[in-house]
Amino acid sequence: MRNLLMLVLLSCCGLALQAQSLWTAIDLEKKINKQCSASFELEHRSFQQSFNSERLASTLGLEYEINKYLKTEASYSFIYRQTQDELTKKGNLVPAYWSPRHRGNLSLTASYKWKKRIE
Repeated sequence: MRNLLMLVLLSCCGLALQAQSLWTAIDLEKKINKQCSASFELEHRSFQQSFNSERLASTLGLEYEINKYLKTEASYSFIYRQTQDELTKKGNLVPAYWSPRHRGNLSLTASYKWKKRIE
């Protein structure tokens, strides 16, 4: 039993060592008035034991509360992502390169507080 437990723990450690990466983010939020707020976020992701940058992103968002049950949000993200080296089926090496990406997001959120009455 002890040997089986040791084998399981060692195999999990090997998986954890392969997937090490570091994600960091800074988020700023400013309330404009009672119903509206703006946010800005910077994000950095690295891979391969945190030596290489994988992704840099900045996000700008605006949130508006229509009433106490309904709010809407719009955001835009600019992502600068690095691809890894790739070997094709013919044996050609495609080197790593950086590519820009744009991502927009619109959301509408409804909420309702359910009150339980215990008498």
